[in-house]
Amino acid sequence: MNDGFKRTVLVLSCACMTACSSLQLTPITMEMPETQRPALSVNDQVTVVLSSGEQLKLQVTATDKDALSGRLGASGEVRRVPWSEMRQVEHRVSEPIKTTLLVLTIYVVLGVALANSVARGLAKSLNP
Repeated sequence: MNDGFKRTVLVLSCACMTACSSLQLTPITMEMPETQRPALSVNDQVTVVLSSGEQLKLQVTATDKDALSGRLGASGEVRRVPWSEMRQVEHRVSEPIKTTLLVLTIYVVLGVALANSVARGLAKSLNP
């Protein structure tokens, strides 16, 4: 397999792992007004760090002014966690601009690779 192709696959793989979303960490404090809490939607995957240090991986089922409710990953049990018991909430946020740029970059790289391949094939056929 050609080295250029291997490098292209490696670069695209690295870009795909990081470009489409970012991890948002939101510290939670007792004095924090509701408007500064993370904007979470039903089915978001979050990691809640409790004041005790315990970490819970949840799929959000509901949020309200007093608590976050979610389904625990391992057991499927629904748990309601009061905001007052949380130290931090981590969740992935998708970034459409980065995703669009990634897709465009992939198309450009594939176009260059295709053009290079066609040029090599044409050069071989013209030079017997």
